[in-house]
Amino acid sequence: MQVATLNVTIRHILADYLTTLPQQQLVLFASHRAKQFTPRGVQHLVDRYAYNARLDYVTPHTLRHSFCKNLIDVGISLDKVALLAGHTSLDVTRRYTTPSEQDLQEAVEHLAWE
Repeated sequence: MQVATLNVTIRHILADYLTTLPQQQLVLFASHRAKQFTPRGVQHLVDRYAYNARLDYVTPHTLRHSFCKNLIDVGISLDKVALLAGHTSLDVTRRYTTPSEQDLQEAVEHLAWE
């Protein structure tokens, strides 16, 4: 099952964006040639914005990974994250939940006496 759930912020932004589109445009996000974005076109945009923000190692996949990890970090259950990510197995989603060094450091800081 593919889920296309959007939060209220994104729904408002998209509603505003849709009012700017030409009536005849059949795709939500068009390239500069008014064609539907290809996977390579999306990668190019991510590359450009990452470069402008001076960020290294940003790809559509790392953004997807961050989305899933952030959901887990705020307490969203693994089964919900799996549905939002379109995963067919919780085992696939579990890969996104591997704690980072920072996660482990924050965990042990909970035991500090000060």
